[in-house]
Amino acid sequence: MSEGRRTKTSSCRLSAALSLLYLVVMPTVGAGGPIMCSHDLIGFVQYIMGKDKDMNSIEERLYTPEITDFEKCPYSTLNCFTKEMKVLMYHSTVEGIKEISKGLDLIPKQEDSVHCPQCEVHREKPVMAFLQTLEQIMQRMNAQSCR
Repeated sequence: MSEGRRTKTSSCRLSAALSLLYLVVMPTVGAGGPIMCSHDLIGFVQYIMGKDKDMNSIEERLYTPEITDFEKCPYSTLNCFTKEMKVLMYHSTVEGIKEISKGLDLIPKQEDSVHCPQCEVHREKPVMAFLQTLEQIMQRMNAQSCR
């Protein structure tokens, strides 16, 4: 298969995945309920992590909350990941980053009931460590919301 066809096929698959993401996410926006369930965002994170060569070449370090932060402060943790995905989007052209950023933006966020640290308080970690933590948090989110 030629490179042009392969790129076009990948682009079509990504468009289909984004359409599905839209259909899954939009009904939950503004619902005010629990943090939403999204297997699609995990798929995008895993796809990007599969781009080892591209992702490891990014020297940028990103503020990275831990799973324990998500357990205590889920909304501020998601806000932090949302902000840092925008930073990553600025520093990388890897396909899928923009979609994750948009998906995170669509997750309804509220104020946490306890005092939670600002994003900048978290340790800065390499991009791959950031993505691995994001994947783990999204899996935890799905375990709580996808029943």
